[in-house]
Amino acid sequence: MNEAAALRFIRQHTDIPVPDIYCGFEDDDAYYLISQNIDGVNMSDLKDETQKAAARVELEKHLAKLKGIKSKRLSGPSGIVIPPYHGEDYVFCHPDCSQHNVVVDPETLRIKVIVDWEYAGFFQARRLSFHFTCARNHRLRWARSRTIRWSCLNF
Repeated sequence: MNEAAALRFIRQHTDIPVPDIYCGFEDDDAYYLISQNIDGVNMSDLKDETQKAAARVELEKHLAKLKGIKSKRLSGPSGIVIPPYHGEDYVFCHPDCSQHNVVVDPETLRIKVIVDWEYAGFFQARRLSFHFTCARNHRLRWARSRTIRWSCLNF
């Protein structure tokens, strides 16, 4: 449910490429989201580091746009409140922004879509960093991967 709300929120407030939502529904205590299929390759599948660097430049611009969306409430866009409130501005973040969630056009290296927004929401900027893994296989090589960290405050 939060992912659908996040996708709608991002589409409404930014020009960050996200998939269109066709429908979302609950069944047997699980939430399902049917969204647009986008042709392209995961950034992790780009063979050349210079190609990844080109896509990373565009990604940094998109993440900076998220940083500019502020709220007085710590929550996801679906309205679920995550306490506590410390009286500060919160910034909108995609906490799972890694290469396997960025789909690029293999010819132009432009980002076609950023996916996997289910944990997106407003978080404390001073405590949150974006982790963007440069490892080819994020899940298997997390501990050994070279990691680039972007703070929500300072890209």
